[in-house]
Amino acid sequence: MVAAGILVLTLLLRGLGFAASVPPTQTLPLLDDSIVKGSYIAELESEGDIQGFLDRVHLKLGGSVSRRLDLDYFLFKGVSFQVEGSDQLVGGDNGDSIARRMMAELPRVKKLWPELRPKQTGYNQQKDPYAPHVMTQIDKMHERGFTGNGTRIGVVDTGIDYTHPALGSCFGPGCLVSYGRDLYDGDDDPMDECVGHGTHVAGIIAAQTNALGFIGAAPDVTLGACRIFPCGNDGTTSDMVIAGFNQAFEDGSDIITASLGLFSGWAEDAVAVAVSRIAEAGVPCTVAIGNQVGGTEGMFVKGRVVAR
Repeated sequence: MVAAGILVLTLLLRGLGFAASVPPTQTLPLLDDSIVKGSYIAELESEGDIQGFLDRVHLKLGGSVSRRLDLDYFLFKGVSFQVEGSDQLVGGDNGDSIARRMMAELPRVKKLWPELRPKQTGYNQQKDPYAPHVMTQIDKMHERGFTGNGTRIGVVDTGIDYTHPALGSCFGPGCLVSYGRDLYDGDDDPMDECVGHGTHVAGIIAAQTNALGFIGAAPDVTLGACRIFPCGNDGTTSDMVIAGFNQAFEDGSDIITASLGLFSGWAEDAVAVAVSRIAEAGVPCTVAIGNQVGGTEGMFVKGRVVAR
């Protein structure tokens, strides 16, 4: 529900002509289980031969180097890749730090990060479907006629089940869910096939009139879906998050929202850098934080607002 509250606040600020400003945060070091071992994201100085860059990584580190995802976007140009069998990676975290420093010295490298594994944040069912509207005063906004008309919201998540009757029952121009991509499978159908979380988020934002008698916070918006999560509980990777936000930006979203958490609060990590650029380009980005409380991870470890 945190994401919905942030999103509603963003809608209100946009409607009133203000720009939200969230200061960057810092936190504890990355936890081991959040890092994809041997996987990295490199931002490059200019367009050029990606394979040539990966060949230089191979010459520098040895082992095998495989391309994961091309990150060829207006605000972020780079590549993610996997290194295996390199003697430079032996030695745990210290060995990985040495390998990263060696790669960061290569020509064209602006910045290099370890690949992280975001997890979906949890959410609780509400017995009273109107309670969130009352608590966040959405009901008062509806009374004043603010329902999101003309606003395009990109949902970066598990996709959206656009066949659901409360979500328009169709996909494409003229439908509630009118644009998007399945970046995980690499096709143009952002259907939420197995998880349901993105569908849940879409319902909070824009559920249409239904048999249960409630509607979304902004039922007149147009939704876009970027699927970046697979089936199962393994989560996704930070390069997918970067690709999802940039795809939503380039698809013309007015607001981009995601419900996920990283074991990093640093403003310098790859996702924070990429999403902050989108926010600075004029598109507010909201990220749910604080939904999972374990009591041992620290206040700022489980997710953070990256738009600043």
